Amino acid sequence: MYWHKARAVSQTRLLPTYPPTVPATINVDIYFEATQKARILRDLTYQILSEIARTMQTIHYIPGDAIIKRGSKKCKIIYITYGDIEMLTAEDDTTPILRFTRGTVLTPCGCAAAAAVGTSHLAVRAATFCTAHVLTAADLWRVVNKHAVSQDHAGPILASFTDHIEKVKRHYQMKIPDKSIHKSSILHFNRNLMSLKKMKNANGEPLLAGSDIFLEIAGCYIMRNVGRFFKGFRQYHY
Repeated sequence: MYWHKARAVSQTRLLPTYPPTVPATINVDIYFEATQKARILRDLTYQILSEIARTMQTIHYIPGDAIIKRGSKKCKIIYITYGDIEMLTAEDDTTPILRFTRGTVLTPCGCAAAAAVGTSHLAVRAATFCTAHVLTAADLWRVVNKHAVSQDHAGPILASFTDHIEKVKRHYQMKIPDKSIHKSSILHFNRNLMSLKKMKNANGEPLLAGSDIFLEIAGCYIMRNVGRFFKGFRQYHY
């Protein structure tokens, strides 16, 4: 099992030797739960789901592997069927802020035409050994276009996506945002420090040439905000 996981082996050589109906039935049994978890695939017929299941892939991740990179296209539906994953903060793409277990669907509307062009704002990585069932937007719409003559499958997909967007809008319109007591400024400070590093004087020489100066600036910044942090911490907890 570890040999398969380490090399991300997701296909077998045995299924192609059987008649076409057998692999199709097996694929539907394997990926049926993933198709029902995806919001835009729930209302499709069993026939089209069996065709979609044949294009889905099983991908194995080892701890630390990147499942979704920040800035990448949301063109996949990823269903975590085994293991835990972590969502990372956008400040450093390293610190985990949320942890999800199996049964989680990443980008449930990612294969919709309108969502596939969007970019991810956060990164997701594998916290443990993980197994994911993945469907790409290209494979989905290739199957939909293939069967578009007999039945319209794009309509239910678009309707599900539109309904999801409307529910999200109503959810956030009903919520009154709370004023944040503490605002993280690490990312803003890092950008200013990098800009300061590139600045030069009239002679073309860097203003801050030594690394010790950067460490001193960072130390002063941290010490300046320590008192503010503990003051807010006491107000919040006491």
